[in-house]
Amino acid sequence: MLNSNQYVRYSPNVEVKQPDEDRLICQILDSVARQGQKVFDKHRHAMRGAHAKSHGGLKGELQIYDNLPAHLAQGLFREPRTYPVMIRFSSVPGDILPDSLSTFRGMAIKVLGVEEPKLLSTEPDAVTQDFLMINSPIFPSGNLARFLPEQLLQEKVVVSAPEEAQQLLGITARTVNAVTQKVGINLYPTALGITQPETHILGETYYTSAALRYGDYIAKFSAVPISTSLQPLQGKRIEMQNASTLRDLIVEFFPEAVG
Repeated sequence: MLNSNQYVRYSPNVEVKQPDEDRLICQILDSVARQGQKVFDKHRHAMRGAHAKSHGGLKGELQIYDNLPAHLAQGLFREPRTYPVMIRFSSVPGDILPDSLSTFRGMAIKVLGVEEPKLLSTEPDAVTQDFLMINSPIFPSGNLARFLPEQLLQEKVVVSAPEEAQQLLGITARTVNAVTQKVGINLYPTALGITQPETHILGETYYTSAALRYGDYIAKFSAVPISTSLQPLQGKRIEMQNASTLRDLIVEFFPEAVG
């Protein structure tokens, strides 16, 4: 059992600017903009810079428990309350790609009715709070210097390559990683996660990639499938029957939610 002394308190010193950070950010943003133009030219429709492909949207509730200890009763979780939420499942790339291309999967939770002050001055009247997660406990690149070449590779290969080449890339990466894992080696998955095994999207555990300001503390959040209906899906391998298999799996699990 963790106590409050084992939680990390927030202070302005926890964020340290990295060497050459401004230049790296500009180069990454330039690459994302070029990639977005390529995707627009391909589909004649603008897409998100990342997590472009949705696999399903759900309505739900976030219940805040009562009697939380002080180090957990912070911000949104300060007092018992039930909030409506919207949940979106997605894949990481900034393009609509076949589900057979291994990537990290995303889960975004939008909490409605949050009336507290917002960090972004551009949205002072917003009454929502977002939690953005992927099915990896950390952001694999780790820093801007390592992420830049991965973004440039995504711009040149993943978005621009023919669909057959994209699928071959995913199959090859998964196959090689399966072999190396037998001798205790996991291949570096890159920011896209192209070595990820194909598993059921509802059986994944999702994490906030970065630590968040959590009142007086710093925290990372995770969403874990603990219900009896979801536990059998944890780590469950699947076969990609078509380009939108992950959407089909969500529709199959929530049939009453489909109009």
